[in-house]
Amino acid sequence: IWSIKNSPGNNESIANNIFDVKGKTPGVYTLTYTLTPAPGGSCTKEKSVMLTVEQQNTATLRDTIVCNQISTIGASTLDLRGLIVTQIGSGKWLDENKVEIASILNKSFVGVTPQILTYYFTMTSVSPCVNREIPVQIEVLDCSCPQITLGTIPSICTNNVSFDLSPYNDPDDAGSWISSSAQLLINNNIINLVGVPAGVYEIIYRLSNPPADPCPKEKKVMITIFNPKSAGTARGAEFCVGSTDILKLADRLENESLGGTWSAVNGPIPGFNATLGQVDLTNVPAGTYTFKYSFTNQTPCPDDAEDLIIKINSLPVADAGADKIFNCSVKSAELGTLNSSSGTNIVYEWTLNGQVVGATQKLVVTKEGHYTLTVRDTSTNCGQSSDVVVTKDADLPQFNIEVDTMACFGDRGKIVISDISGGTAPYQYSFDGGKNFSSSPIMTGLGSGQYQIIVRDANGCDNDQFPIIVLTEPPLLTVDLGSDFQMFLNTDTIVSIDGQISAENIGSIVWKINGTTQPDLNNQLSFSIKMNENKQISVTVTDISGCVATDDLNINLVRLKPECLPNIFTPDIQGNGNNTFSINCEEVVQINNFRIYDRWGNMVYYQESLTPQDRNKFWDGKFAGKPAEAGVYVYRVDLTYADGSSELKAGDVTLIR
Repeated sequence: IWSIKNSPGNNESIANNIFDVKGKTPGVYTLTYTLTPAPGGSCTKEKSVMLTVEQQNTATLRDTIVCNQISTIGASTLDLRGLIVTQIGSGKWLDENKVEIASILNKSFVGVTPQILTYYFTMTSVSPCVNREIPVQIEVLDCSCPQITLGTIPSICTNNVSFDLSPYNDPDDAGSWISSSAQLLINNNIINLVGVPAGVYEIIYRLSNPPADPCPKEKKVMITIFNPKSAGTARGAEFCVGSTDILKLADRLENESLGGTWSAVNGPIPGFNATLGQVDLTNVPAGTYTFKYSFTNQTPCPDDAEDLIIKINSLPVADAGADKIFNCSVKSAELGTLNSSSGTNIVYEWTLNGQVVGATQKLVVTKEGHYTLTVRDTSTNCGQSSDVVVTKDADLPQFNIEVDTMACFGDRGKIVISDISGGTAPYQYSFDGGKNFSSSPIMTGLGSGQYQIIVRDANGCDNDQFPIIVLTEPPLLTVDLGSDFQMFLNTDTIVSIDGQISAENIGSIVWKINGTTQPDLNNQLSFSIKMNENKQISVTVTDISGCVATDDLNINLVRLKPECLPNIFTPDIQGNGNNTFSINCEEVVQINNFRIYDRWGNMVYYQESLTPQDRNKFWDGKFAGKPAEAGVYVYRVDLTYADGSSELKAGDVTLIR
């Protein structure tokens, strides 16, 4: 915050961080900026700068009239010093051409053409103050002409909506008033003051029956208009005792003008700084305080003031009571007292370690911990808190718990009670909330469920405050390679367990083919296999908990495709490719022998050392050179495959005529 002292060391007023030097005594001022709140240690808390206020030389002049001839009507010479109403500093006079006037004591206007002359009183000031050139109007009259005599118009304030110029008319010569400025409207001698900016305006009184030339027909007058300053509209506020706010009073005003002064209406108020326009609420007691923001000496405008009411509300009483201790015989306690405030506007909130546990004046508790009672008055929203601590006496047995959870499906859990202290030995232990007790602190073979541990000493004191232990048996880890199936020679397929177990839960994957571990496939979720023999594939998956799942898959090799050895043929239709009972497969390289029997066991065809290319050597459906009867025939064939392996196959074929 800012504070200011003048050269004698007295405080100067400052409002909203603005130091208004208008009217201040010239000299050196000390401006100090202080940090609020102040930093700790050796940190800088404030800093000062020096401000020099120079004198602004100025003067207030009055307009006048003078005759251009020696006359009984008025003077024809002027002492220009008589035109100075007020003066700060020295200056010199300039004529209408801004030429310095040598003699100011007896300036003659004899023979000057009737007109309004503007003379200047020029004053020089020290920077940053500005030099002033103050104009004054001297109306030179032909005193042989009738004079326009007007009343002196005072300064005008725009707090009124209009100003009547009629009282200032020439009483002998009727006329009307007009304005030289578009900002100033005059109608029937009434000035409309609504929205008129402050300033100096020229108005003209024009005669209704003007004299003949060269006598003047109108007279110009300068008027000064002021805008009033407003203290604005106050918005009251309420606070609670103990608030540490620094209230800037101007923040509680609306539409106020700057530069007003603050005062305390109802006596001295702790923490109130009229110069800064603020209140430090830290030590302000309960009560209602009125602060006044005001503007005085605004002539011609009226004074204005606004009262700002600040209410400091008292706090309700909160009493959580004395600290409490649990032991084996005292397992509950009543917190709070009747000292806490009560009433229709009072609400209560009890919290334990930050969690809400009650909403009454008193509270019965069974758990140890740090309890806080907050009492709040809903009509003022002021509240106060009180703390109470509930502890457990050392006469209760104390202990720790070790839990072996179930890593895999089928495992059993284990709970071990250890580090037993306090109370009186020997101890009894319950794992089911007190239904059964034993002398063993260890319980094994536990399945899924909830287990509440209680340790009881020789005096019957129970410690049952340990949280309930929940054991959960994991689901069975499984893996599925699918059902067994058959494949043809030299075809391939994908074996996969992808998607069955989450990748982040897999510890290892081991594959075996026909009983042999496949290191290259370790930790693979899938792989491709080509069929050249019967395959037995097994997989073993171990998850990150050490649980194991296995599965087997049998893939049987089918060497001969069904279309290689037909089950029907018709020798009577030539050219259809099915008129001989032949073997047409690239997998077969040699037919070692080929026998065909009829239904009575007679061999109707025999051939050795055939190849699939020997089309004309296969059975053409004849027996003993004659067409065999239509029907079902049985065959036996000894085959050699491209990979060198052999196979003896038997089956039946239907001959169609």
